[in-house]
Amino acid sequence: MPLFEYLLPDMAGWAMQLYRGRSFGGYFGNFQAESSKPLIVTEFGIDAYNDPCGWNENMAYPQVCFNLPGDGNGGDVALPGQPFRGCNNPWADCAKPGVQTQAEWDAALVHEIMANAPEHGGAVIGGFVMAWTDEYWKGAVVQDQCAHPCPVQDLQTCLQRDYASYALGGWAACGPHAHFTCGNYDTKFHDLCGYALAALPDGYVNEEWFGITAPVPCHQSCSDCGFQLDALTLRPAYHAIKAIWNPYVSGQNATQDVLAPTCNDLLPCYQCLKKFPEEELRAGRCDEFCKDPVMTAPLEFWSAYGTVIGATVAILVLAALAIIAVVVVSKKRGYDTDTAPLLQYEASGHVNYHSTPASSAY
Repeated sequence: MPLFEYLLPDMAGWAMQLYRGRSFGGYFGNFQAESSKPLIVTEFGIDAYNDPCGWNENMAYPQVCFNLPGDGNGGDVALPGQPFRGCNNPWADCAKPGVQTQAEWDAALVHEIMANAPEHGGAVIGGFVMAWTDEYWKGAVVQDQCAHPCPVQDLQTCLQRDYASYALGGWAACGPHAHFTCGNYDTKFHDLCGYALAALPDGYVNEEWFGITAPVPCHQSCSDCGFQLDALTLRPAYHAIKAIWNPYVSGQNATQDVLAPTCNDLLPCYQCLKKFPEEELRAGRCDEFCKDPVMTAPLEFWSAYGTVIGATVAILVLAALAIIAVVVVSKKRGYDTDTAPLLQYEASGHVNYHSTPASSAY
């Protein structure tokens, strides 16, 4: 770090992606020992899926993973009417539903970032939780995958007749700890593609499951929607982080003061947007449908598979704005505590921008 700063004297600050477990450990202290510049954490957090592929009892020897979302082994939530089935260690975080552990770990990391802000003697001026919503496209290329993955439409055939082909050493050439369907280019299927990583509670990174909100495809309630329209479900991690930033909202009110639009809420806007040309839309043709009282911010319309892509682009744009703000502020004012509230405001934008009240978003 000192060498980089010596060679780049105009560099205003550092941006780091940190995935180190439930705690950042001694990272922030080590950072301050090396640099006097501000730090923004551009990615942190864990995914919302508890994947048996990474459990200790399944990591004793290399093997391909054949579990699927919703099969009752691990998962994000318990299946209706059934107890959650986690790892063998009942005291470990991998024994809990994935969304519960995600909320606990993300909240703990947010607390650490805030505790290391400049006003507390630290160097951290903000952070971006990974991510706003699940990204179905990220399973296309992952670290642990098969050379010839099982197509989603052939799941039962692969599991029964062709099982040996997808096992380790089989024709499909699956790597150790790869899911037999990965990489998966089918963005309509919420797959478990990822890679083993000991820093996570279940020992596995599920790339498509990092959202603090989860998209719900609206095609079942809209015959002409296809996969072009999604509603969002707010996960416990969303409410946990929101409660940290708005300590006056807690308990039941923490979940009741935000109305996430359902597919039925979104349909009038969607249908109007599809009906009229862009010129009329810009002139306000659909405003009466797209500013429904249930919405807490203007509705956004994304094209096919666009919910995850649009969310990703918005986050990246706002991350860039936040980093630019670091540079501008540090150049004009010097590095002081005034930069912290500014960057916290900028960093909160990626949630505000989508569908949450400014008074309660992270």
